Amino acid sequence: MVRALIERVARVRLTWREAMRARRRGLLPRLSEIFKAFLRYFHPAYHPKQEGSTSQAIAYLASSPAAREAH
Repeated sequence: MVRALIERVARVRLTWREAMRARRRGLLPRLSEIFKAFLRYFHPAYHPKQEGSTSQAIAYLASSPAAREAH
């Protein structure tokens, strides 16, 4: 099941215009946000606790239609 999901996601190709439209709609992060996360992740003092709350992630997954469909 997970393999099928990964294969489906891997086949999605966005044009630059589609990516910018999705970013404006709040579906994709800004490039600056991705770059900042990249720098945080590769910092020697990085720890996953700095990224967010586990309870918040669990609550999101419980209410996410995509997560429910994948389960």
